[in-house]
Amino acid sequence: MQSSIIPQYKTNSSVTNQDCIDDVSDILEVIAHNTQFDGNDKTVDAANLYITGAHVAGEEQETIYAFEQARDMAIQAIRNEEIGIGSGGQYTHAFVKSDAHAL
Repeated sequence: MQSSIIPQYKTNSSVTNQDCIDDVSDILEVIAHNTQFDGNDKTVDAANLYITGAHVAGEEQETIYAFEQARDMAIQAIRNEEIGIGSGGQYTHAFVKSDAHAL
């Protein structure tokens, strides 16, 4: 996480921004899987592993912030809204046009 986003945040030297991005991405992937195939088993397992592990100890507020941003960007994606750098994303959003009836 960048200290410019959360001014009081002091980067732990063993944790990188990519570690945080990977964690959020992994959680979003299991949520997407359960959304597609019904159920919540993978989501519950991932959440349990995430909150019972010590890898976010001392960084709970930063973790909450990261997941809130991911939630907001996921909602924007579902609504097919532009997700830009100002909305928490690292990259500007590229719209993908598809035929919804092709599924």
